[in-house]
Amino acid sequence: ARCGELRARVEAMEVEAAAKVKEEDELFLEETVSRLTEELNSERERIAELEAQLNSKTSGGSTETDTLLSEQSSQIAEMETQIRSMADATMRKQNQLELLRGENSALLSQLESERRRTRDAQAIAAGGGGGSGHRGGCPSAV
Repeated sequence: ARCGELRARVEAMEVEAAAKVKEEDELFLEETVSRLTEELNSERERIAELEAQLNSKTSGGSTETDTLLSEQSSQIAEMETQIRSMADATMRKQNQLELLRGENSALLSQLESERRRTRDAQAIAAGGGGGSGHRGGCPSAV
C-alpha cells in the first residue's frame, strides 16, 4: 500500500510538472507575441514619420525615401507574419494545456477511485482474516 501511494505521488508530481511546463511555454509565447507587437507598432510609427517627412519635402530625393518606405513595409509584413505564427502557436499550446488539464482531472478521479478500492479491500482483508498470501515488497500494479 505504501508503494502504491508513493507511485501515485510520483505520477501526480509528473502530471503537475508537465502542466507547469505547458503553462511556462504558453507564457513565453504570449510574451514573445507582445514584444513583437510592440516592435511592429514602433516600425509603423517610424513609417508614419518617414511619410510625414516625404510629404513635407519637395520632389527632390524621393527615391531614397521610397526605398526606406519599401524596406519598412516589408519588415512590417514580416513582423505581422511572425505575430500571426506566434498567436497560432499560443492557441495550440492553450488547447494542449486544456487537454492535459482534462486528462489530469480524469487520472486524479481514477486514482481516488483506486485508493478507495484498495482501502475497502484492506478493510475486508483485515476484518475477514482471509489474506492473499502476499507479504512484503511492492505490488506490481494497483
